[in-house]
Amino acid sequence: MVALYALLTPLGPTSIGGNNTFLTMSRKLVTWDKVPPEQQPALFLADYTEFPDPSLIGLDDRNTMRPKIFIYAAVDQYTIGSTVLNNLLDAVAAAMAPKDPSINIQNLGGLVNRVWFKGEPIKDPGDLDGQAVALLPIEILVPGTKAFPN
Repeated sequence: MVALYALLTPLGPTSIGGNNTFLTMSRKLVTWDKVPPEQQPALFLADYTEFPDPSLIGLDDRNTMRPKIFIYAAVDQYTIGSTVLNNLLDAVAAAMAPKDPSINIQNLGGLVNRVWFKGEPIKDPGDLDGQAVALLPIEILVPGTKAFPN
């Protein structure tokens, strides 16, 4: 999770030379009503689900992690919230893109087998209340761990 979050930090306010896409970033989830509009867009990386995948005979077990990225953006009545969310989601996708085109997978520098977007993002453009929210599901395949007994 530390390595995944590190991929995203160039999008945040404390990055050196970053683009400051997000004004607030954290690994500790906060609900959107607790993040003032002047501190948005905001990104939160939440890690809630992890489960073992039994291995084939003779191979190490592996774990699958399913963190989620929560994105909040305050929008006004003249702003199309879905456009704002799409741009933020594109920035996250670019940050998580594989850096080595020869393997074409994100493996966090070899720490995991693969990190990818898994599932349909949930988006609320904030048309009714001015609070745009997106939930982006991620899957991480962690190799050779014995964290849970079979």
